[in-house]
Amino acid sequence: MKSNSFDVPYYVPSLEEMKQVVDREGSFESEIIETIAIDQRGENTTAKEVTNSIRCFTESLISHHFGINITYKLFDIVNDLVIRDLARQAVPFELISFIVVLKRKIN
Repeated sequence: MKSNSFDVPYYVPSLEEMKQVVDREGSFESEIIETIAIDQRGENTTAKEVTNSIRCFTESLISHHFGINITYKLFDIVNDLVIRDLARQAVPFELISFIVVLKRKIN
């Protein structure tokens, strides 16, 4: 079954884990590693925007593996799931992004 051969692991590291990875790799010094919270309150956040943010990094993987035709139906389903999820949230969620500035070490 083709669906059993598809996996997109998704892991969101903590700020401390990001720092540890940079230090362990050893080629760079961290100039800046910090987080920025993007407030999702207000009318600006729609299910379509959340769905599109998911779609932008998964669509090419999915269409390459299963074909382009499945993506239209799939992301309609994802959008419906996001609509339900947003409706259940009592408190608006925050997206957390990392700002990372690295400087290559010169040995």
